[in-house]
Amino acid sequence: MKNYILEHFDEALKNKWIEVYYQPVVRTITGAFCGAEALARWNDPGKGLLPPAKFIPVLEETGRITELDLYVLKQICQDYQMISQRGYRVVPVSFNLSRKDLLHDDIIERIEAIMARYNVPRELINVEITESAFVEDVERIGPALKKLHELGYQVWMDDFGSGYSSLGILKDYYFDEIKIDMSFLSNFDKKARNIIRSVVTMAKRIGVQTLAEGVGTKEQYVFLYKIGCEKIQGYYFGRPMPGKVLHRYVKDTQQMVESLAMQNYYNQISAVNYQTDAPLMIIERYDKKFHILYSNEKYTDVLHRDGIASTKQWEAILNDPKDPMNHFHNMFVEHDLQQMGEEQIITYPRGDHYMELKGKAIASFEGHMAYQAELRYVAIHVRPSENDQLDEYLRDTYYMYSDMALLDLDKDEVVSIKSSIAEQPIGRHKVIYGAQHVMDTYRNQFVYPADQKSYEAFYRISTMEQRLRQSKTGIISGYFRHKKNGGYQWGHNIAMAMPQSDFRGVLLMVINSGFDSEELLGILSRRKNWMHQGEIAALKEKDSTADLLWTNMCMHSPIMCFWKDKNRRFAGASRSFLKYYGLSSVDELVGKTDEDMHWHIENGPFHEDEVEVLTQGKSVIGARGNCIVQGKLHHILASKMPVYEDGKIVGLLGFFVDLDQQLEDEKQYARNQLEDPVTGLNNLRGLAENMNHYLEEFWHHGVEFCIMGFYIKEYERFRRIYGDTAGDAYLKAIGQALQNVFDHRAILAYVINGQFYVIMQYENPADMQQIQQEAVQHIESIHHVGEWRCTCTAETTLSFVNEENAGEIRYEQLMYQFMQDLGKDKIKQKKE
Repeated sequence: MKNYILEHFDEALKNKWIEVYYQPVVRTITGAFCGAEALARWNDPGKGLLPPAKFIPVLEETGRITELDLYVLKQICQDYQMISQRGYRVVPVSFNLSRKDLLHDDIIERIEAIMARYNVPRELINVEITESAFVEDVERIGPALKKLHELGYQVWMDDFGSGYSSLGILKDYYFDEIKIDMSFLSNFDKKARNIIRSVVTMAKRIGVQTLAEGVGTKEQYVFLYKIGCEKIQGYYFGRPMPGKVLHRYVKDTQQMVESLAMQNYYNQISAVNYQTDAPLMIIERYDKKFHILYSNEKYTDVLHRDGIASTKQWEAILNDPKDPMNHFHNMFVEHDLQQMGEEQIITYPRGDHYMELKGKAIASFEGHMAYQAELRYVAIHVRPSENDQLDEYLRDTYYMYSDMALLDLDKDEVVSIKSSIAEQPIGRHKVIYGAQHVMDTYRNQFVYPADQKSYEAFYRISTMEQRLRQSKTGIISGYFRHKKNGGYQWGHNIAMAMPQSDFRGVLLMVINSGFDSEELLGILSRRKNWMHQGEIAALKEKDSTADLLWTNMCMHSPIMCFWKDKNRRFAGASRSFLKYYGLSSVDELVGKTDEDMHWHIENGPFHEDEVEVLTQGKSVIGARGNCIVQGKLHHILASKMPVYEDGKIVGLLGFFVDLDQQLEDEKQYARNQLEDPVTGLNNLRGLAENMNHYLEEFWHHGVEFCIMGFYIKEYERFRRIYGDTAGDAYLKAIGQALQNVFDHRAILAYVINGQFYVIMQYENPADMQQIQQEAVQHIESIHHVGEWRCTCTAETTLSFVNEENAGEIRYEQLMYQFMQDLGKDKIKQKKE
């Protein structure tokens, strides 16, 4: 058989008796088709199907294995072209490199040549190397692995555990993924399971993905799912099959195919260590719909104790807009879990008990957000009479409140029950000592400035007990505006004395505007009439329209305005005014004059203007002056006018503009008209204007210049697959590569769809060709952009403007001709 194989190998390659089969790889937590392994199959017309174990050892022994492996890669690339041209979704494919392959000095160059010929992105090809490859000539294999990684390929260790040095190799070399040897699954006893469990845990700790091959039964799949093995491969999901057959198989079985854009997202989810003693669930939220990706038995046990029969029922509850749990979990995700990787804890009532939910966001991509959750059942002691009534009240109203906390006046502590803002003190910690400090911190950071004084009075801890005792119901309440979703919203703040606490225990609650007030009043009226409808109405009449407009102007307008009393003392100022002078609070200003603030070099002109305004009712418009702002001299234009009350002047109102800032804004506006916002390089308009300058220099002084073009053909595909954020990062990386090469010697521009241009003076045309090639090398050395693997290749053009070709040329003609040339090159490339 050996002689037959060697004698007919070339014929088998030529006639395609050797075919490439693909075996599906499946993402464990989703069941989606996420990749494939390419395998060689020899269908001989005379001998029939030759098993790989028959011909591969022969080819390895005789050194001809490299021809087979490169043949397989070529077939993968051809299949990729066919599939992508038909618009089908593609997945990464892995292929094997033999230890003999890695001993060839030019093996990587040959791989790169095949990839370039068929225009296949490197992120779609993964390289598998068996552990046994490290037995021979490790000194040559190590650099080859490093080079593959640098180029942007993932490198996997195949048959992990089949040899004698797996752990040593993992210690000395970096692998993106390990494929667990199928022999562990062939004898699927307790010992084998413990070994696999340990391997998966170890791999997650060192940041390596895991793939179990040889999965043949549902029992094996369920086990691997439970321990968190990221990917699986085996007959249970599909045998190796030709590419066309695989496509039909996926279509016929309605197999979900994982998009390339979502791979990093699911890799982050899969990196979680599922082997924990805690009740763990992985939940995905998209378009306000929840989908449970993973749940261990301990989490299911907690759900059972809470009266939930299954994870399927729990998912239905989470997605039911009529169920309070739907609103609660949406709020938890939107407000508490915004900081990736930051753990949040919240407690909520359920019947005769409470549930403690601990959550942490682990992955996010274009509206998809996944978080890991731990759930604990918290039993409470059943108390008689009024405490039972309080528990019932809590259960009825908990989901309507955005924030809840318990205030213990004896211990001077605040215990968080529920928080809508993760950054606030009770959003970060369960128990905080120093209650007044908690309230003051929240006031300074989250309460609308105009409401801060009334908020401070409401939450004054020293008088809390007295005010609660004086109220008929043991409840006090007030309305304040709080930060939320980038603005301020009204919140109804309620402090309620806890029964049997002698007014030393207080329940603090906040309900945001947007809830049905009548519904709230209905619930509260069944609880001792703790509130009155008049308080709701007070909110609607709190501000007149004029007051509301003035308050909003002072808070949000960029106008730097101020107002003074009859004696020229400041009575207030807008937020923009305070920010301009670096003042943290209006209290630093009120009651003081300009002279007290020491920010004018000459006080005389300002003093005289204001006296005329206050005594004669004269308005001063656009008076020039100088002022010192945070250590720098600024030129300003100030306007001031009298303020009348009952026909008498009681003060003045003024505003000013900073001439220096205005000039800088105008310059920035001009720059923005010429600058690409993503790369910071010139845009098309900037390129055209600079082109005109270069032509003027050429016509008047004979200074010759050239225009280089770089078209990054992978950009449009990359942005289409991975999204705008990834696409912008890709463009920035290209722009930075060009800046590193040309520095300050040239004009750089980004126009559209991956097209970059460079204008540069020259003396020797050959030098320009050399520097253009250097730029290409820098661009093509980019293999990672942020969290994304990528491929960058540049098609180039080079045009020279000199005495021979200039004539009567105008820059419009030159730009048109240059872009036409680049367009022709792109069309030619597509035809090839």
